Amino acid sequence: MNKDVSVTGMSVTAKSDTAFLVVKSAPLTGSSNTAASVQSAALTSDTAVTASAQLYPTAHEDIAATVNYTAIEAADQTTATDTDIWYYKYSNDPATSNTSVTAATPVPVAEFDDYVLVNAFDLTVKNNGGGASISDLKVSSCTITASDGGDQAVKVLVAGPNGNAEFDGAGNSSGSNNVICNSVTSEALSQVRVYVYWDGNDADVYTNGAADLKSTAVTLGFTGTIVNPGA
Repeated sequence: MNKDVSVTGMSVTAKSDTAFLVVKSAPLTGSSNTAASVQSAALTSDTAVTASAQLYPTAHEDIAATVNYTAIEAADQTTATDTDIWYYKYSNDPATSNTSVTAATPVPVAEFDDYVLVNAFDLTVKNNGGGASISDLKVSSCTITASDGGDQAVKVLVAGPNGNAEFDGAGNSSGSNNVICNSVTSEALSQVRVYVYWDGNDADVYTNGAADLKSTAVTLGFTGTIVNPGA
């Protein structure tokens, strides 16, 4: 991967597979969303607050299916200025991706948004009375498109409070059946976070190839099992 390569232009949209599950984009901090306001808006599809970013290529260490967004964003316990799982390395030759590659360097916490586009979505279910809820929230679909064909180097990591799933533009997935949230109820909000990044370990992500990586759109679908539809 090459630290001095930047790319721009993307959008992230989340949708539910059923009108029973409703979704609303949210800022990472200071959200004014409530279960009642999301239910009132009754959106089954919404686009993220942060629609674009300039990013350097990066990658992350292996993570277990049960790792949640808190751990994904965590700082290293020993070196608090570094992220715990994210890193970059680069080739000293701009014409190739595998010549004179540097050692992996942790992404600094203060620069995390230079490497990873993070967006949040709040989910709840319609308040039909009687404690309406679903269980086992999962990512049912992830579509990554780029107008110039650079989508294969894009990766999307989706995490809730109980787990994560990851997808790439080549159609591969890791943990597509993973439960990212054990329960979504009508009484509270359940947040999921979407991490979009350029996979620095992709062979095409170096200076002479990175021009292909722009104008990307990500659309995610969420689904769960209805436990109680309400009264």
